[in-house]
Amino acid sequence: MRVFNIERFSIQDGPGIRTVIFMKGCTLRCIWCHNPEGQNPFPELMVYSFKCNECMNCIDKCPVNALNIRNTKINIDREKCDLCGNCIKSCPKNVFEIVGKDVSEKEILEIISKDKEYYNASGGGITFSGGEPLMQYESLIKLTNILIEKKISTALETSAYISSEIFKKTINHFDFIYGDIKHVNPLEHYKVTQGNLRLILLNLRYLDSLKKDYVIRIPIIPNYGIYKPEQIPDLLKILNEFKNLKKVELLRYHSLGNSKYLALSRVPLRNMENISIDFLKLLKEKIESIGIEVMII
Repeated sequence: MRVFNIERFSIQDGPGIRTVIFMKGCTLRCIWCHNPEGQNPFPELMVYSFKCNECMNCIDKCPVNALNIRNTKINIDREKCDLCGNCIKSCPKNVFEIVGKDVSEKEILEIISKDKEYYNASGGGITFSGGEPLMQYESLIKLTNILIEKKISTALETSAYISSEIFKKTINHFDFIYGDIKHVNPLEHYKVTQGNLRLILLNLRYLDSLKKDYVIRIPIIPNYGIYKPEQIPDLLKILNEFKNLKKVELLRYHSLGNSKYLALSRVPLRNMENISIDFLKLLKEKIESIGIEVMII
C-alpha cells in the first residue's frame, strides 16, 4: 500500500479517535486540492526552498546534478532527479522530503495496535483517505478484511470517481463513508476536476441504497466550485435523490496547501476571494429545509 502520511489521534475524519491513512494517487485533479502531494501515485520530492540557507551541501552531494541555486533559492530539475535521497541526508535545514512510500500490512497493523484502546473507548477506528484510496482497492480490501476480523471500525474518504465495479466491490468494507460533491454542472465539474460528475453521482446513489452511515462533503470554492446562490436549486435537486443522507459538511476554501504546491514546483491558486458568510448561511438554510443536517467546517 502506497501512502504519503499516517496521522494518529484524528477527531475530524469519522466517529471517535481515529488513525488516518493517506493513500497516494488520485483519480481527480481538483485545482484547489489542499493535498497535492497525494495526486500522483508515484513518490515525489518536495523542496521547501524557503528553508534553504544556501550552504550548497545538497548540490555537492547530488549525483545527477539536478539541483542549483536560482534567485537565492534552491531549484530542482525534476526530469533529472532520481529520488536517491542524498539531498535529504546532506541538508541541515530539512529542505527536502520524499512523499510516498510503500508500507506493508504488518507495518500498518503495528501502528494500529498502539491505539486500539483509544478506538474502543471512543468508538473510533481507521480512516482511509487520500488521494483516492479506491485506486488501491485490492490492498484496501485485503487490509480491511483483517481490520473487520479484529473488530476495528473502518471509514473511507472518497471522491467516488472510480469505476462502479470497483466501487461496489469495495464500499461494503467500510462502516462509515465520506463522499464529495464538488460541482452541480457536469461540464464545469470536468473543467475544475477533470472528472465525470455523472459517474460520481451514480456511485453515490448506490452508496445511498446501502443505507450505510455516510456524509456528503461540499467544498465551497470561490470562482470554481459551488459558490453562487443560483447553483443552490441544482444542488438541492441532487441531494434530494439521496433518501438516507443525514448530514452535509460545507468545507470552506483555505490556502494552507499553497506551500505544498510550491514545494512540488507547481502553481497554487492565487488571489482567491473570501466566500460570503451570507451565502454560507443561505446554503445551510436551504439544505436544512429538505431535512438534512448541515455543518460548516
